[in-house]
Amino acid sequence: ELGIMPVLDELLKTETECSNSIVAEAILNFAEENELKSAFIQHGYLKRLKNLYYGSKSQAARIHSAEALARLLINTNPSLSELQVEEYVSVLLNVLKEKTGVFCVLFHF
Repeated sequence: ELGIMPVLDELLKTETECSNSIVAEAILNFAEENELKSAFIQHGYLKRLKNLYYGSKSQAARIHSAEALARLLINTNPSLSELQVEEYVSVLLNVLKEKTGVFCVLFHF
C-alpha cells in the first residue's frame, strides 16, 4: 500500500470541494507512474474517482477526477481484471459532452 493512500482517504472523508480537488489532482499526478496505477486500481480508487466526479460541484474536482480516471484506465486491460470499464468510460463521455475542450487535456492532443 502506498503511504499516501490513507492521507487521500482522510481528505475524501472531509467531503469539501477543495479536498476533493486536491485528492483528484494528487491521484492524477501519481498515476503518471505506471507501477502506481495498478495500486490505485486495486485499492478502489476508480470507484472513488467516479463518485468524486458525480458528487462534486467543483468544476476543478470534476475535471481532475475525470483526467485521473482516464490516466488510470488508459493502460488497463479489461480482460485481465474484474473491472467493468464501461462504468467508468461514461464519466469520460460526460466530460466530453460538457466541454469538448477537455478532450485535448484528457488525451494530450
